Amino acid sequence: LDALQFRAVVNPAYDINFSKYQDLAVALVDGSGTAAAVPASEVGNEALKYPVQGRGLRIRGHILMQQVRFPLDVFEGVDLSDIRAVEFRFTRMKAGVINVADVAFSAAPD
Repeated sequence: LDALQFRAVVNPAYDINFSKYQDLAVALVDGSGTAAAVPASEVGNEALKYPVQGRGLRIRGHILMQQVRFPLDVFEGVDLSDIRAVEFRFTRMKAGVINVADVAFSAAPD
């Protein structure tokens, strides 16, 4: 496998999403308890950009979730052959609401 990926969107229905971008860290924990955490901002967090311009705008239609992809080689110091847990750590921003779905490990297409 080559990557951990998920779909995400900053939920615009909450005024608590005060910044242009949200951020979170993903940690992989191996069988020995060693963890490696990588912020989404280090792999490209365009999916965590606030989806509309300006506050007070009424959201019409659908807000689409976008993919956030973490290449496994960015998780240094953990045994990638023995991953026991995937943790989402929401400690990078003071506040915010992020919708997350479809968490999966994936392989690059041949």
